[in-house]
Amino acid sequence: MPVQINHDAKAQSDVYPHLHWWQTSANIPNWLIQYRWQQNGAAKVTSWTSVKYVSHAFTYTSGTLNQITAFGALSPPANTGVSVVLQLRLLRDGDNDSTLFTGADPLTGNASAMFFDTHIEVDMLGSHEQYTK
Repeated sequence: MPVQINHDAKAQSDVYPHLHWWQTSANIPNWLIQYRWQQNGAAKVTSWTSVKYVSHAFTYTSGTLNQITAFGALSPPANTGVSVVLQLRLLRDGDNDSTLFTGADPLTGNASAMFFDTHIEVDMLGSHEQYTK
């Protein structure tokens, strides 16, 4: 999923991705994202960086919980300009192929993702020019 960073974002500031999903048991899936940055006027980046989740907003007690799972800060490359694109993949690392988890996914069955979004630091209403801040 591509995320074009808004023109109002503070230059070189981190992006904070998180997943909204329905949690139906105390077991948490091995949620994993992969990301890469694409800068205008630069060569295409083809490799992905994997990151596992870092926290959950709420404690599961029963039923179906609207959960938010955070993945930590993603820092853009040096000299990132306006309209940089962050490409993201959301994965469930069932067998711990990434080796980022302590073992296999503890949740058997399905996990339902509702949507994914990112937060940014804003320092102005937009950009004065089309391609520069």
